[in-house]
Amino acid sequence: MRRAFALLLIVEGLSSALRFAARLPILMVYPPLTIAFIAARFLVAVQQFSAGWMVMSGRPPGPPIARCALLESAVLVTFELGFGFAPTNLFPAYRWWAVGWYWAYALTGLFVFRPERRL
Repeated sequence: MRRAFALLLIVEGLSSALRFAARLPILMVYPPLTIAFIAARFLVAVQQFSAGWMVMSGRPPGPPIARCALLESAVLVTFELGFGFAPTNLFPAYRWWAVGWYWAYALTGLFVFRPERRL
């Protein structure tokens, strides 16, 4: 299950980074708050990709970084989609539904990457 979520983190990190790169040429048309959210999303995307890569490689810092990245991303999605602080092409009536589904995904990921208890 960890490898599946690690793959999801890698894909999500790459897709967010590609969206950031596509917005770079028109970044100056956005207000400063929106630019801050776009930059924060890029930083979280780098963290998601790194965490997914570390989990897939079996490195010990992977799961804690993955938990942080999932939580940070869920908070960002709440502000980006839910409150509309970042550009999106999602239909407005579905924004909070998407936020809810993303939180469900993030909380499941937090459960999957929970620390293992040793006896």
